[in-house]
Amino acid sequence: MNLTKKDLSLLRELQKDSTQSLRKLSRKLNMAITTIYDRKKKLEKEGVIKKYKAVIDPEKVNKPIVAFIFLRVRYDVENKMSVSLKEIAKQLALIPGVMEVHIITGQWDLLIKIRGKDIKEIGNILTDYIVKIKGISRSLTMNAWVTAKDSSDISL
Repeated sequence: MNLTKKDLSLLRELQKDSTQSLRKLSRKLNMAITTIYDRKKKLEKEGVIKKYKAVIDPEKVNKPIVAFIFLRVRYDVENKMSVSLKEIAKQLALIPGVMEVHIITGQWDLLIKIRGKDIKEIGNILTDYIVKIKGISRSLTMNAWVTAKDSSDISL
């Protein structure tokens, strides 16, 4: 899908605040309300806008601790048993507290971001769920002490 300048302007505004009324967007972007409505519906239909959701402050819901965990997968080449990284990623994504799951390059196979109320909860997620997944052979956990930016906004 080719995005126009008007589409990109609309997307930028929706990323800032998706609860803005069509009237407010119309004034900000200098477009007719019907144009805003039509473009928004088109972007939703095409899957450019996947969904709308609330951005929750982790501190206010007692989940202030963030950790990044690198995972290595064990490949049993001798017995021709391979583990699907995509399957492991799907299993990781189902674990409570897991915020992101990435298949990565380099000396590690996966990178996940998790949130918890304290270091103990992070440790419990790792020991009770993550390391029990078949194929996980090693992990490296790093806790973030300060988060300077935490955003899902895409620069347009």
